[in-house]
Amino acid sequence: MEDHRDAFFFWQSLGIREACCLHVDAHLDTSEFEVPILSELPLPQINCGNYLLHALRQGLVSEVIWVIPPHLCNYELDLTWALGELGRWNFLKLDDVAALRMVEGRVHGQLEGRPLTICTSDRLPPLTQGYLLDIDADYFLGSSDEVWQTPFQLHQLLGAQPWQAVTVAYSVQGGYTPVQRRFLGNLTQMIYAGQADLAFHYWRQLSAQQPWGLYLPTWLEAARLVTQACGSGVPLGDAAWLQAALLDPGYALQPFDLACQRWQRQDFAGARRWLDQVDWVGADYLRGLVANSQLLFEEALGCWANLSDSLLTDAQKGHLGHLRGLALVRLGRHDQAVQEFTRALQGCPRQASLWRELARAQSELGLWEPAAKSFRKSIQLAPQELESALARVQLAEVYFKLGQISLMQAECQRVRSSAAPGNLKLQVEKLAMKAALRNPRD
Repeated sequence: MEDHRDAFFFWQSLGIREACCLHVDAHLDTSEFEVPILSELPLPQINCGNYLLHALRQGLVSEVIWVIPPHLCNYELDLTWALGELGRWNFLKLDDVAALRMVEGRVHGQLEGRPLTICTSDRLPPLTQGYLLDIDADYFLGSSDEVWQTPFQLHQLLGAQPWQAVTVAYSVQGGYTPVQRRFLGNLTQMIYAGQADLAFHYWRQLSAQQPWGLYLPTWLEAARLVTQACGSGVPLGDAAWLQAALLDPGYALQPFDLACQRWQRQDFAGARRWLDQVDWVGADYLRGLVANSQLLFEEALGCWANLSDSLLTDAQKGHLGHLRGLALVRLGRHDQAVQEFTRALQGCPRQASLWRELARAQSELGLWEPAAKSFRKSIQLAPQELESALARVQLAEVYFKLGQISLMQAECQRVRSSAAPGNLKLQVEKLAMKAALRNPRD
């Protein structure tokens, strides 16, 4: 598949229920964060970054084993890395954090109340029958897009399993897999379709210099052209690339995907060059992200202002409003940030993260009463989230500013009695001491 979200629909079409998913990918794909994707696809709320979350919530998947490339965790898988990475994908709950533990070099925990394991391919847990095998070609690529592990090596590590279903994504769309590595998806599919010997023959042909045999697939010839072009330093867009695209449209260079790829690899100048070739209003979203990554917040705001609200859903407006508000905070323009967060909440009134950011911006302006109200609303909407524990600490600080010491003490006690991390409990103890030493006449 070109779009990894199609794995969800494939499982659904098979009637899959309560299966364990072995998710071999450089990305977890359980994002809870809304993104403003302009798409005419059916069910656009399900995308390549969150389809696995939908599979968990709808009962297709009951457990996830996330197999990661070792460089993703800097070759040292531990709880600190796992906590930070999971926080990039989901609004973690206190119970999720408390459940994390290390067992035989693997991280075990839970997500959406379901078992979650994170491991590398050499530390797999014992596998039983009936698993879903879900592979993304970006898994095979190192930090410089080199092949660090081949599909054949992965197959050997996984062993012969009676998989319930196998899905393979190229992930060229969005720039996750460079187009010249697209063939890894083809080879992986062949291996699990019982054609491992033929796939290995094709693998050898990709770097061979001898003439081609007869009746070889066109995708393989296209893959060989771009592989050799990259190896010899031929620039993108040269004749070899054009010829490959004629043989297989999957190897056509798409400027937006290439811009995404360069942005993800922190090559911001390269991302900008490719974006100059994109004639699509949605490209302004990525232009804003590139500028934001470079800390050019004014430029980012200008890019996002080009996106017409008439083209966006309420959730997408909320996401953009969140981004614009954060950029304004970084610029020290908290009054405008308050306005931006407030507008975003009109379409997403139940988004706890927006209420938290609004409360923090109000606090920066000394608007203590409105800040307290916003913090309370955020906690009410997501009482079990890890971020809500931090919001309780910040709410206690607001109550201290207001001189409402009994309310401050109540919030401190809630943090003490919860499963909040130790650093937050230390903060409330310091705040309680500060209140105890406070001069009543101040």
